[in-house]
Amino acid sequence: MGKSRLAGNDIDNHSHLWYFYFMNIAIALAAATAVATALGGVIALRSRDRLHLVLG
Repeated sequence: MGKSRLAGNDIDNHSHLWYFYFMNIAIALAAATAVATALGGVIALRSRDRLHLVLG
């Protein structure tokens, strides 16, 4: 019997796992950004009349 068909591609066999890992990180960062922006907007709307205290 000869060599396995995948033997030459050992490095590339699991590269798709890194793709999913980095995509999950990107999705988590995007979700965290959306939540932080929404919370900032809610806080800004709730403290509209005190904005001059924050800005100095």
